[in-house]
Amino acid sequence: FKYYGRGYGHGLALEPGIVAPMMCAAAKYHVPFDVTLLALFMCAVGRADQTELVELTLYVPMRDGVAEASMLGLFADWRDLSLRIDFDFGTVLGSVLQLSHAIQHRRWTVFNALRKPERTIVNMQILEVEPRSGFKQLGEHAFWGGDRFRSRPSRGNSMDLVKQAISAQIEQVGDLTWWIGISVGADLRPPSWMQSFVNGFKELSHAFVADPLSKVHLPCDVQ
Repeated sequence: FKYYGRGYGHGLALEPGIVAPMMCAAAKYHVPFDVTLLALFMCAVGRADQTELVELTLYVPMRDGVAEASMLGLFADWRDLSLRIDFDFGTVLGSVLQLSHAIQHRRWTVFNALRKPERTIVNMQILEVEPRSGFKQLGEHAFWGGDRFRSRPSRGNSMDLVKQAISAQIEQVGDLTWWIGISVGADLRPPSWMQSFVNGFKELSHAFVADPLSKVHLPCDVQ
């Protein structure tokens, strides 16, 4: 089972100017920063989709039961996670805390392979910032593609095939630098949707720092 369609992608670079205050705010509320970014991503998707329920699938360690806790190895599997954002009462801080509580207590469900074409797939990559034996891990964007002189990359007139209706990569590329890449199917989410998502993510990120009790949904989003 897979999604078949053409689409496009967009990238968001989070630089130290916004990451540093967001980290301070997340630490104040005792929420891991990667969970904070995931919650803001889901809020931005919910605002762009104008929906109260946002569902996604992500990789998690397989430590759901007592028997699994005693196993040794690199175990990981897909898990389904949902976030409910009320049109009238859902706030930025409330959504972040809600998702943090759900992840902390493993309130996710087993992935249903039959629903893969319609799922929002999210992959997260956390950078190991501490040096190990004189070596330090670098993000893929620090060396991918190499140096290219007199090269001007451009986008063609046709859209490429995409693997999911919507998928995202949340990646740490430096101590205070993060990258969010999102790919969507154009049949369900045209470029106007992406503009709404990007603007929503910017507004919600600033709101998390300056006005955490502001509502996620705009008044015009309420059905």
